[in-house]
Amino acid sequence: LLQSCAHRLGYLHDFAPARELALSWVRQGAPLGNIATCSDQHLAVLYHVAPVFPDVMLRAIEDAAVDPAFTSRRNQNFSRFVRILCHLAYEDDTFDRATAVLLKFAETEKAGENNNSIVGQLQQLFSLHLSGTEATPARRQAFLRSLINSNNPRHREIAGELLKSALRAHHWTRFGPFHFGARKRGAGWRPQTSEEVNAWYVGFIRLLQPTLESTQMCERDWAKSVLASHFRALWSVAHCFDLLECIIRVYGPGGQWPEIWLSIKKTLHYDSARLLPDPLSRLKALEGLTAPSNILAEIRSYAFLDPWRHSELHTGGYEEKMEKIQGKVVHLGELSAVESGVLEDLGAEIWEAHSNALLWFGEGLAKG
Repeated sequence: LLQSCAHRLGYLHDFAPARELALSWVRQGAPLGNIATCSDQHLAVLYHVAPVFPDVMLRAIEDAAVDPAFTSRRNQNFSRFVRILCHLAYEDDTFDRATAVLLKFAETEKAGENNNSIVGQLQQLFSLHLSGTEATPARRQAFLRSLINSNNPRHREIAGELLKSALRAHHWTRFGPFHFGARKRGAGWRPQTSEEVNAWYVGFIRLLQPTLESTQMCERDWAKSVLASHFRALWSVAHCFDLLECIIRVYGPGGQWPEIWLSIKKTLHYDSARLLPDPLSRLKALEGLTAPSNILAEIRSYAFLDPWRHSELHTGGYEEKMEKIQGKVVHLGELSAVESGVLEDLGAEIWEAHSNALLWFGEGLAKG
């Protein structure tokens, strides 16, 4: 009976008596007075009445979040509070507070968690479309900037996942409803012009630029990996030509950035027919600029990266093309065995690389 009553109250946020009744349930000493210790039945009631007083609900969750045990995935009720917080992040002026608590929950989740993922729900708030929040792009970018600049390694992992959502340029999806009681809720902020679309992507790309200048190689590699993995969509769909070209001309010449060279080749392979002459011409120029120009760059591009990442393999004549790449990698191994300083220059990279082509490289080293 209590849950049924609460369900109905949740649709009466603009009716003063209903609000007063719901508020009486969350006062000190009332059944919902301490949300951290509520029973499962009372939490169901809390979920129903949350739309009546979002401000009270957010404050109560913030108070409970002082205890690390509350903002833990081990909290058996974490999913209820995460869903409520995602609803509370709808308004621009409450986004920062709601996501700050969501981050505490997300920190306790293992990377790659797929079962009722907290990071997955946080990701949705950083989507260009169907985000479920009216938070401005600038506000969302500020949140991500703080994660990228954090010294907490888990924050960097979470930032990477949020960037996957922010840099997505097609096939947006939504899991879960937008409605929150009877409050008017839509799909969230969305761009109204092509200029706003471009500004969205440019804003998030720029968050990575300081990291490209980091003194730590692992940080630089992380930023490069994020950009390379999204390059095709950012070029062919989002049309971020100027900024991407600027970044690549600084960090990619001569094979310094093998992943971006492969991404450019992939974009040319699949999208050449639908690109306009100017972006196509610029893309071809970037492919030539980023192609490996010495033996070290060739080794990093062919031996240290899996062969299937070369787009030319994805059309006819697969076996012949694979044999050609194999022969090239073997030859690079032979050259490395006889050319002074090559293996020394590669150093630990040889042991850190994860590529099927390393077997061929080792074969070449043995022959040399």
